[in-house]
Amino acid sequence: MEPLARWEFTLHDVMVNGELVVATVHLRGERRGHTIDTMGGHLFRINDAGQIAEGWGFVARQDDLDAFFAA
Repeated sequence: MEPLARWEFTLHDVMVNGELVVATVHLRGERRGHTIDTMGGHLFRINDAGQIAEGWGFVARQDDLDAFFAA
């Protein structure tokens, strides 16, 4: 991921259903003169100890995020 000049998440919503938690976020970043500005989400599975056991991330503009990190 380095070098990142800026990497910001703004949390919008958090929803819980049993052992699953989803958070929606607005992501902004700058890296090597390229910028990203997109919505996304993170899905987590919480274990019995209250820890994150698994996690998955999603963004609305995956191709843009791929290009951002490829630069």
